[in-house]
Amino acid sequence: MASIIMYLSTVIFLISIVVHHIICGLVEWLYIRLGRSDEAREAALEFQMKTIATMIIGYLGLAVFLITLFVMVVSGKTTLPQWACIWNTLPIMLLLLVTKLPAKGNIAGAIMYLGLFLML
Repeated sequence: MASIIMYLSTVIFLISIVVHHIICGLVEWLYIRLGRSDEAREAALEFQMKTIATMIIGYLGLAVFLITLFVMVVSGKTTLPQWACIWNTLPIMLLLLVTKLPAKGNIAGAIMYLGLFLML
């Protein structure tokens, strides 16, 4: 059951985050194309705020995936040792939330991959 949840949450995450990044690029292009005026900035921000659901849905999918993986590792249902749950993006992200670092998700993902690489 966990594999189905993780598979579906991955599909939801990937599709909606791709759409979100396309929208972000489109908003930047529109802002520049419309002359970088205050009116262009307001129109671009309004468009982005009206389409923010793609980002929210994407990160909810990621959260479901990470929580499921964390529970599976902690409960011993994987071949990984239970202490390996510290390399999950979820606890790393929770630690990074209190910082002012940009791109916290990217940093958490990089730390996760580095930790798993060193562990293996």
